[in-house]
Amino acid sequence: MDTAVSSEITEDHQELAPPPAELATLQADFSCFRIWREQTCDRALYVARSLHLELNPSTVVTGDIGELRAALEPARHVACPRPHPAGQAPPARPMQAAAS
Repeated sequence: MDTAVSSEITEDHQELAPPPAELATLQADFSCFRIWREQTCDRALYVARSLHLELNPSTVVTGDIGELRAALEPARHVACPRPHPAGQAPPARPMQAAAS
């Protein structure tokens, strides 16, 4: 995947990609998400994927980086859930406390 940011000219218009610092800032602001830019044939898409099943939104795909930030904003101050052990998926439901 090419993550280089540059000015790209299409048949209809000139599309300017955000500076790399803007994507880095988004990643720092929303550390519970993996954020990247994808270049398709005719446009750029910005994708954010939650690193935790419990965190919403789980996935955001948009062509507007401002819209991406707005969609992730509710998750900005939510604490990232604890990571699960390597090689193990988190439980589908929270485990119930055993009755004594």
